[in-house]
Amino acid sequence: MNSQQLSEMAKPLIGALVAYLAASHIFFDAQTWNIILTALVSIGLAIWAYKQNTILSQVSHVDAMAKDKSNPVKAIIVEATPAGSDLANAIPGMTTIVAGTAAARSASENGSPAVRP
Repeated sequence: MNSQQLSEMAKPLIGALVAYLAASHIFFDAQTWNIILTALVSIGLAIWAYKQNTILSQVSHVDAMAKDKSNPVKAIIVEATPAGSDLANAIPGMTTIVAGTAAARSASENGSPAVRP
């Protein structure tokens, strides 16, 4: 098991432990637990919102649309810069491609990229 799998398994266990401690009023009274849990939820939502608004996350969502054959989005073409190339390479598959490449020309002519450089 890698660290990400362990992290995903631990999340519900930690949540259950915190819920148990809050319900049994161990360490703090109910009002203090309410403040702590509200703060934790707020921080968690802020982190989730931040992660959802990164460029990689946004392009990944559109890339998923491009991989759906019934969707009119067929490819995502990013700038021919080092950052654009890194972004295209970070997303698996051939639907996010760099401008000016053979794959980009194929996408604009045929509606889908044929090759990735």
